[in-house]
Amino acid sequence: MEPRISARLGTEGVAIPRLRTTAAFLLICSWAAVATAQWPQWRGPTQDGNSVGESLVDKFPEGGPPVLWIRELGQGYSSFAVVNERAYTLTQTLYEQQLICLDAATGETIWTTKIGWPYDGGGLYPGPRSTPAVVGERVFYVTPQGTAGCAQASDGEIVWQVDFQKTYAGTGTEFGYSASPLVIDELVILPVGGPSAGVIALRVADGSLAWKAGKKPASYSTAVPIEWRGEPLVAVLMQNSLCCVHRRTGELWWEVSLSAGYDEHASAPLYREPHLLIARPFKGGATCYELVADEKTGRCKPVEKWDSPQLSNDVASSVLVGETIFGFDLREAQSRLNRPSRGTFRALDWQTGETLWSANEPGQTQLIAAGDKLVGFNDRGEVLLFRASRDNYAELGKAAVFPGEVCWTSPALANGKLLLRTQSRAACIYLGRSPLTKAKAAIGVSDIPKHTRFDPTVLIGAERDYPATKPDADDYWRWGLFGVVAIVAIGGLTMFGEWLLPSRQHSGTWLIFFWSALFVIGATGSRVIHLWRDDYWFTWPLALWAVYQLTIGFSLAGGRAKFQSRERFTSYAVGLMFLALCALYFHLLRWLGLALEWCFLTGFVLTFPLAATCEIIASRAGGYAWARRLAAYLVSFAAYYWASVTFLDWWLS
Repeated sequence: MEPRISARLGTEGVAIPRLRTTAAFLLICSWAAVATAQWPQWRGPTQDGNSVGESLVDKFPEGGPPVLWIRELGQGYSSFAVVNERAYTLTQTLYEQQLICLDAATGETIWTTKIGWPYDGGGLYPGPRSTPAVVGERVFYVTPQGTAGCAQASDGEIVWQVDFQKTYAGTGTEFGYSASPLVIDELVILPVGGPSAGVIALRVADGSLAWKAGKKPASYSTAVPIEWRGEPLVAVLMQNSLCCVHRRTGELWWEVSLSAGYDEHASAPLYREPHLLIARPFKGGATCYELVADEKTGRCKPVEKWDSPQLSNDVASSVLVGETIFGFDLREAQSRLNRPSRGTFRALDWQTGETLWSANEPGQTQLIAAGDKLVGFNDRGEVLLFRASRDNYAELGKAAVFPGEVCWTSPALANGKLLLRTQSRAACIYLGRSPLTKAKAAIGVSDIPKHTRFDPTVLIGAERDYPATKPDADDYWRWGLFGVVAIVAIGGLTMFGEWLLPSRQHSGTWLIFFWSALFVIGATGSRVIHLWRDDYWFTWPLALWAVYQLTIGFSLAGGRAKFQSRERFTSYAVGLMFLALCALYFHLLRWLGLALEWCFLTGFVLTFPLAATCEIIASRAGGYAWARRLAAYLVSFAAYYWASVTFLDWWLS
C-alpha cells in the first residue's frame, strides 16, 4: 500500500566557517548523535518513554509542524520501532495480518510479511496491538492471537514462530494479546498467563523455551526490565498481581496481589532503583514500592512507600523525568469517536506521590520525554509539545493531526521524526531543531485529509461507564419490559384505530402505523429516556425485532404470491431494509464501543421457526384478530429478546 501524500526531506546544507578543531569535532559528534538516534522497541531505547539524543524545537511554527508523509496503513494499534531510518510495525488487511517495514523518511513500503490471519476484523478493536522490537538484524513481534515470531530485518523472511498462547493455555487477554516483546539478554520475555507459565522467556536464536515462571493470568502490559543491586530482573503486571522474575534463572522472586476477578492492566510500570511504580486503570490509583532486601533470602521484596488515588493510567503510560511523574489520571470511560477520555493530566512527585499540578490539557496522552520537553499524542489525535515542568502545564505547541479519530497508539521518535498512528492511518511529522532543506515540499497539518464521521450518540443519547462489561439482570429486565409495554401500547392504539375505521383499506394503514411506531420507539427510546433519567436504557432490540418480524411477514406473503408480483418485490425490499438495519446497528455498536450488545443480532437465527409460526397465527383472519396478533407478537418478541440474552450468557460462560 503506497503513501497518499509523501515528501522527501533532508537536512539543510549549511556552510561552516572556519572553527577551531575542538569546536568542529564537538559539532560533528553532536550531529552524529542525532543522526543515529533510534527507537528500537515500545517505549523507546531505554524502555521508559525517554528519548536519547533528540533535540526538539522550542515551539511549533505557525500552521503547525511539517508533515513529512501520511498514508493509509490498515487496521491495528501497533506502534513503530525505528532503526536505521526503517520503521517496523504490525497491521492487517481484510485477508491477512502483516509485519511491515517502511522508509521512515517517506512512508513508502520496503517489504511486508504475512504473519497470520486477521484478528477481530469486524469487531470493536480489530488488528494487532503489540509493537515489534528490533535487535541487531532481526525483528521480533507478537500477534493478538498469541504467536511470537522473529523475522529478518532486511527482507522480512520469517526465522521462527511459536504459538505460545496455545502451548501454555494462556488466559487473561480476552481482548487480544497486547504486550510487546521484551528482548534482552538473548531472551524474548512475554507474560502468557498459563496455569504453569505465567511468564515465559524464549531464546532469540530459535524461539525455544529458556524458562517459565508463575501461574497467574496475564494482562496487557509489557514486561519491564529492572536491576536491583546488580541482579537482572523483570517486573510484570499480571491480571491480578505484580510479579518479579530473575532474568537469568526464571526464578519467581516475589508476587504482590493487586485485585480479584477480571482486571485490566495495559500501562507500563516505572522503575528507578530501588523504587517501582504501578498505576492501575479506572480510578485504581498508583502505588510506589521500595525494593528492600529480605533478611532471610537476601532477595528484594516490595514494601509500599506511598499510594495515591490521583494517577490511574489506562492505555497511556506515564513517564518519569527527573523527580517528576507525568501522566493522565483516567476517571471514567475510555474515549469514543464523539468524545475524549474523561480525567485529568497530572504531575506527581516521585519520592512522595504528592500531586504537584493538574490540568485539563492535554488529556489522555501517550508521552515521550526529550530533555526538558514532553511530546504528547492524545486520544483526540492532537500532538502537543510542553515543558517537563514541576510548576505547571506549560504548552509550547499543539497541532490537530487526526481530529475525529480515536488515537490510542504510542508514538515513536527518531531523528526528529515523530511517527504517529490511528486505528487505520499513519503519519510522520518533523519536530527536530535542525532545519529541513525542502520545507515547502512538506505539507502542513491543515492539509492532512480529515475523516468526517456521523456522531452516533444521537441514536443512543447516553452510554455505560464500562461498555465492555456485561449488563446486569436489572438492565436486561428493564430493556425487555420496555419492549413489551411498547408492543401492548401501540397494539392497543392500533386496535382502537381499526375499531373507529374498520374498512379493509384502513386495515393496511393501521398495520403500517403499528410497525413504524414500534421501530421509531425502539430507535429513539434510549435517547428520549435519557433526557429525563440518568440511568442507561438500551431500547434498540425493539427496533430490530420490529423490522425482523415485518420481514418475516412480507417473506411469507411474497412466497405465496406469483412470481414478479408486487408482494414478492415488496418482500425483497423489506428484506434488504432489514439487512441494512443490521449493518447500521453493528456499526453503531462499534462507534460507541458497545462490546456485548451485538448479542441481539443472534436472536434472529435462534427464534426464526417460532417467529414464523407467530406470524402465520397473527395473519389469519377471523374474530379477535388484533388480540391474537398482540399475543403472537408478544411471544415472538419475548422469545427473540431472551434467546439473545441467554446466548450472551452462554458465550461468556
